This record gives sequence, structure tokens and C-alpha cells, in this order.
Amino acid sequence: MPILKKKIKEPRRFSIKLSIGRVTPLEKALFAKYLSVMIRAGLTLVESLEISYDQAKGRFKRVLKEVFDYVNRGHQLAEAMDRHKKVFPSLYINMIRAGEASGTLAENLNHLSEQAEKDIIIRRKVKSAMMYPTVVLVAAIGLGFAMAIFVLPQITRLFRSFDIELPLSTRILLWLADWFSKYGVETFVVFIIAIGVLAWLLRLRIIKPLTHPLILRLPIVGTLSHNVNLARFCRTLGVTMRSGLTIDEGLRIATDVVDNYAYKKSLEQVVENVKTGKTLAESLEGFDFLFPKITTRMTKVGESTGSLEEVLIYLAEFYEAEVDNLVKNLATVLEPILLVAIGVVVAGLALSIITPIYQLSGSIGR
Repeated sequence: MPILKKKIKEPRRFSIKLSIGRVTPLEKALFAKYLSVMIRAGLTLVESLEISYDQAKGRFKRVLKEVFDYVNRGHQLAEAMDRHKKVFPSLYINMIRAGEASGTLAENLNHLSEQAEKDIIIRRKVKSAMMYPTVVLVAAIGLGFAMAIFVLPQITRLFRSFDIELPLSTRILLWLADWFSKYGVETFVVFIIAIGVLAWLLRLRIIKPLTHPLILRLPIVGTLSHNVNLARFCRTLGVTMRSGLTIDEGLRIATDVVDNYAYKKSLEQVVENVKTGKTLAESLEGFDFLFPKITTRMTKVGESTGSLEEVLIYLAEFYEAEVDNLVKNLATVLEPILLVAIGVVVAGLALSIITPIYQLSGSIGR
């Protein structure tokens, strides 16, 4: 059906900024939100999709064109999105499928956008929390390399002229100075390559069973990872059940949403336990390290009172608040640790330089 130009121009405030080459979570969240708004306003699904396609750019525009054409030929929206699984995760497809089956597509799209927005907010908070220590650490390493390559070789000439036995710290400093004088640039390049290779290795699926459980046991970072994964699990399961999906379907989607490998494996077992007739609370009780007692006990209350969706949403908000508080205090907690570490390095460097000079001045005085 052709759409009047007036209808197409009205939602310009809904324009979506896309990055070239990939579809970001923010773009998909805005798409779900605006599609819900347009359907609630009385536009048909085909009209809403055409407007969304008109506003989109880049790769998302090509995807929405194919989705629009498929729906315009009489297929369901979930079927059209299922043809683009790399763009639309199972959470989107299943919630939209449930909305189309129950006649609550606009409501489910709104729930979906809220879930996506919450997840984006959590990701941004975690990234912002890690920005400060990362900048300080990079600056310290860069300054260390600069001193090792350009400053230390100048100091070693003075020390080699001393006719005294140098302390161990100074001899180590001289060895480092000689090394960086000969291979400073090569060492810096190898260090950068090693960091890149390590980051690549940590992303490999075969490494995650080793690193992800370790991350959960680290101080500060482990607590942050626990809360982030619990918030995603609770909100995803609560939203999917509120949207009409069964608890089995919601658990499968929640398994895909959590990032940590330990949580994924435990939820896979929880899905199997629920299939055999166990309650969700009983299934979670076997993983005390991953799911605290507050989660299992409140889940049990929700199941017994028939308000599991509300309880899960409440738990999600609780863990999101915990993430927010931890992120706000993270810089305060890490700042003294970083300062002490840098202070130890600076003090060691200063002692290595000052001690032989003090010994020389003492021998001259005698």
C-alpha cells in the first residue's frame, strides 16, 4: 500500500544513526521502540516498516528493505527477521513471534526496546568504569617505555664511571637500560603485538571456559561481572515471560543473552532441570556461587504467588542498581591501588639512581 508523503515525513524525529558495516544494539533498540510507537498510533505493520526503512541507513537499511518486502508478501514479521539472525538475536525474534500470535505486537516491541535500552545502559556504565584505570595504566606504561628508551641510557653513562660496587637495584636498572638502548623499539613493538594477541585469545570460545570462571572470582571485577550477568538474566526472563513466552523459551533466550561462560553453562542445566518438572528456584539452588540466595528465595516467592515476572523485573532493577553503585565507586576504589603501584615503581627507580650517588659522596667524604 502506498503511503502519503505526510505520513512519511512526520516521524523524521525517529531517524536512526547507523554505523557503516554493522548494526549496533542502539539501532535495533530504536527500531523496536519506533515500530511500537507507529503501530500504537494506528499505522499498519507494512506502513511502519516502510517508514523505518525510509529512515534507516547503511547495512540496516538493506536489512529492513528485505524485511519489508518479505512482510509485504504476506509473511509474519518474526519470519522475516528470522532470515537475518546475525542482525536480530533470538530475543527479538521470539518476543515478536509471541506478540504476533497473541495480538500484542506493539506491547512486546515496547518491552523489547526497554530491555535493549537497559542492556545498553549497563554496557556503557561498565565501559565508562573501566576507562579511568585503562587510561592511567596506558599512560604509566607509555611513560615507562619513554624513560627506558630515552632517559635511562643517559644515566647509565654516569653510573659506569663510578669506581664503587653498585647495589643490586642499580645493576638491574643498568641491565634494563642496556637492553632498551639496543632493542627498545623492537621491545615496544613486541609488547603491543603481545597485547593484541592476548586480547584475541581471550575472545576465543575455547579459552572462555578457563578465563570466565576466573573473572568471577577476581575482586571488584568479579562482583561487577556477577551483577551484570544477573541483571541481564533476570530482566530477560522477566520480559520474555511478560511478553507471553513460556519459562522454557525465556530461559533459552536468557542463556544466549548472558556473556559469562559459567552462567551460560549453568543456565543450560537449569533449562534441562525445568523441563524435568523442577521449579526455577529449585534449579537455581544448585548454583549458589552464580545465583545468590536472594535470587533463589525471591524466585521461589514469585513462583508460589504467581508473580514471577514482577519478581524477576524487581531483581533486575536491584542488580542494575548494584552495578550503578559499583561503577560510581570503582574509580574511588582503584585510584589508591593504582597510585600505590605507580608509587612503588617510582620509588624503586629513585632508589636505584640515588643510592649509588649517595655511596659515592660518602666515599669521597672519607
